[in-house]
Amino acid sequence: FTRHLVNVHQLQALALISITIEGEWLATLALQRGGSQIFTQGELNSLLTIVDQSAVILSNQQLLKQAERLYQVGQSLSQVLTRDDALQIAVNQVAEYTGASQCRFILYDAHYGTGKIIAEYKPTELVNRALFSIKDDLVFKHLSQEMKPLLVDDREDVPQDCLQKYVCQLG
Repeated sequence: FTRHLVNVHQLQALALISITIEGEWLATLALQRGGSQIFTQGELNSLLTIVDQSAVILSNQQLLKQAERLYQVGQSLSQVLTRDDALQIAVNQVAEYTGASQCRFILYDAHYGTGKIIAEYKPTELVNRALFSIKDDLVFKHLSQEMKPLLVDDREDVPQDCLQKYVCQLG
């Protein structure tokens, strides 16, 4: 592989430096040199300084894009007339922002002891059909008491109740 790089591309030196911030990979700086010069330690130290500065710039750029998107969501929400319009805009924006294939808002009514879908990203017939009983609902209990997200993935055993109500019923 190295001889191929040297022969075909006249490459004598290659430096690949990851650009990260707080443990998150953002990009890679790829430098190559022909001729007979390899990268010196002093050059690499200078490159690492540039990479650190680049990481901050890239991170700030990502934060700016996120802030712009959130500003657009706020602008859209400030122009709506009804609660349902606001919820529909919000659910669409959340799905697009996160890249989720589906996003739903479920509103719980303690008086009736149920929850129902009040907005969804890709509307289905579930809006009028799906009901979520609050009684003995581990998800509702967690969300209302812990006040923090409940993450469900393949790393943990998921309670059957949660699967039935929030995965199978929602498709």
